[in-house]
Amino acid sequence: MPYSQIPELDALHEFDTAHRHYYYAQGFELYETFGNRDDLAPGWSDDDAFHARLKSFAQATAGGSIYALWQADDGARPVVVFGDEGGIHVVATGVRDLLRILTFDVEPMVDWDRAYYFKSDEDEPSDDHDAYVTWLRGTLGLEPVDDADRLVETAQHRHAASFKAWMEPFAQQM
Repeated sequence: MPYSQIPELDALHEFDTAHRHYYYAQGFELYETFGNRDDLAPGWSDDDAFHARLKSFAQATAGGSIYALWQADDGARPVVVFGDEGGIHVVATGVRDLLRILTFDVEPMVDWDRAYYFKSDEDEPSDDHDAYVTWLRGTLGLEPVDDADRLVETAQHRHAASFKAWMEPFAQQM
């Protein structure tokens, strides 16, 4: 049975299973179960309408931020990050862009105003980062990025306003 019914996430799940003992992107851990309601309900919302269009799939940071797919009105599935200390932001136009962002190999910085990816000269690559980049190129034909924030800006431009409008009723419940 497929992991998620999303080919790129299903392929990542296969890679992740083979590399379960090592990080391939800082702070990123694919959840064993796609769309588990319990990942987002505590602290966010238990509303059925919220969970119908948001599906969690990975830990974004070691601190507990969460990546989820949002089903937009136009059929797009942008990736959203729920910050462990607050803030909810669109970070990728879809799974393929998030997979490229992971090649930047740093955790997202998430606050109430924005989400971004910062890399210092002192950041060490994850143990299986090279294997991940090789897999991404060979399996999905995607290239790594030198600037993850450009992909975030594109996603924000396309989806932030509609996500914020959709999220507003749920934010009032939190």
